[in-house]
Amino acid sequence: MRARRDRGRGDDGEAGVVLLPLALLAVFGFGLLGLGLWRVTETDMAVVDAARSGARSYVESPVEAGAAGARDRAAAAALRSADAAGLDGVDVDIAASDRVRCSVVEVTVSARVPAMPLPWIGSLSETTVSSTQRQVIDPHRDGLEGEAWCVDG
Repeated sequence: MRARRDRGRGDDGEAGVVLLPLALLAVFGFGLLGLGLWRVTETDMAVVDAARSGARSYVESPVEAGAAGARDRAAAAALRSADAAGLDGVDVDIAASDRVRCSVVEVTVSARVPAMPLPWIGSLSETTVSSTQRQVIDPHRDGLEGEAWCVDG
């Protein structure tokens, strides 16, 4: 004699119905997290480039421009670089002593980035990404005052 199993209404397939929304939510959440991390990384690269551009512009500014002119050129170069990368809310800080041979300039560029952008809501929080670049004014440059103390020999 064969035993017959009653199939009636069982639990077959319920796990898929329950786990599918959770899986979609996990994929969506990790996708947003990855997008946020990529935006921070992309902003970091742009901020480094903007700070480097500002420092380079300061040390290569014409001697006739003076310290104030070099500072203005450096800020403009850093802001142009940040604007070309699509950054908003950029702050540029230039720390430089006298514009003489071997003096050091530090250009710091900071930008705010939404850490986790959410559609229709905006962002939950934001983080600030900054970079500081230092460059030494050429000790052999014509027209600058001061002794080339940073050169050996």
